[in-house]
Amino acid sequence: MFDGNTIVLHKEKRVPEIIKNTITVKQNIQEKDSVSLIIEPKNISKDSPIYPAAAVDKNIEGNVKVKLKINKEGAVCKTFIDNSSGFAILDSSTTAYVNKLKFTPALENGKPKDMWIIMTFKYILNE
Repeated sequence: MFDGNTIVLHKEKRVPEIIKNTITVKQNIQEKDSVSLIIEPKNISKDSPIYPAAAVDKNIEGNVKVKLKINKEGAVCKTFIDNSSGFAILDSSTTAYVNKLKFTPALENGKPKDMWIIMTFKYILNE
């Protein structure tokens, strides 16, 4: 698993600030003379997450950490909440958003492969 993305959502209707969005190239030494080149999936979706209106009305803030399995075609095939915000409205909104995302597939030595990634969403109300 690779800890990759943190997204901050604000009360205003502006695009959330991406805190960390890195694609790393890793080399895993499997045998003495064998090197495997792995490139993580990249989010290519154009939709931005939104702060749920009901959460804004109730002054709810929190962080949601979600694990996603990206398949060889770049689709999200499994999701689960790794760390809940403590509020169902934020957790369910985050899950609904990430299930619609599309990625470039992860590559291992140039071949597509399934990979788990982690995304963190921070819901913050500005005063």
